Amino acid sequence: MPWTKETLEAHYKQQIEQWEREGILAKGKNELLAHFRGEHLSRQDAIKAFCYECMGGYGNGADRDCANPPCPLYPYQIYNPNRLKTGGLGNLESLSHGKAYGDKES
Repeated sequence: MPWTKETLEAHYKQQIEQWEREGILAKGKNELLAHFRGEHLSRQDAIKAFCYECMGGYGNGADRDCANPPCPLYPYQIYNPNRLKTGGLGNLESLSHGKAYGDKES
């Protein structure tokens, strides 16, 4: 189904209500809400918003570093301990803390 102005506005309204109700306060929440309200975001703010949404609002209590080197935004992820280093195979050093992508905290 293609997006129309009406369906997009309804979707954004629903998203705002959901994230305000369920999302914890962490880097990216305000940026995500600003996006849904139609405000301009800088590149860095857009990355924060994307990571916040991708990580489910960091609501599961897991480590905020997603440890997802295949993601092209991972070098810019705000909680990546090796932020802004090289992408691709250069991201492997980000996993030096011994956690593999998708592992849950014990």
